[in-house]
Amino acid sequence: MARAGPSRGWRPEAHRRAPVAALGVWGAFFFNICLALLPAATAAGFFIVARDHLYTYDRTDASARTVRAKVESIAGELILLDFDRQRQWDDLVAMELIDGDISAARGFLLSARAMLPPRDANELNRNLRAGADDAEIELAALNLLTPGTRARYEATVPLLSRPLGQRVRAAARDAAL
Repeated sequence: MARAGPSRGWRPEAHRRAPVAALGVWGAFFFNICLALLPAATAAGFFIVARDHLYTYDRTDASARTVRAKVESIAGELILLDFDRQRQWDDLVAMELIDGDISAARGFLLSARAMLPPRDANELNRNLRAGADDAEIELAALNLLTPGTRARYEATVPLLSRPLGQRVRAAARDAAL
């Protein structure tokens, strides 16, 4: 069935294209501005970091204590359930020993005061002198591990209280395995 009269082909209406085209122009404009500002912002950031020495610090006892306190507080947040913190702490140390991550296992052991429940942390503090070093903390915390985890720790990790020569030989032995 043919239609009578002239055929009108489809063509887009002019009023519908104008807003879409304007949005595209504005989007491209803002994108190009961002491309121009990004290197300037990056350069300003590097300048501020270098000028203020934000990522440098002096290696002092005070800064070491501050870093240790922060690491212990972060490690203490790893244990979510308060009813059996001792067992969770022991499990974290054992898990790292099984995975072969000696530094993480030692880190959990050295963070025992922040990770253990108050009763065990107080016992650990009583056994340590004021200003105890890492070797003393490690030995005191070993007494709080279960016998199996303690034996695995002593067999795997070169203790800080051992003389340096023994630690080097133990590390070399572990590397050969």
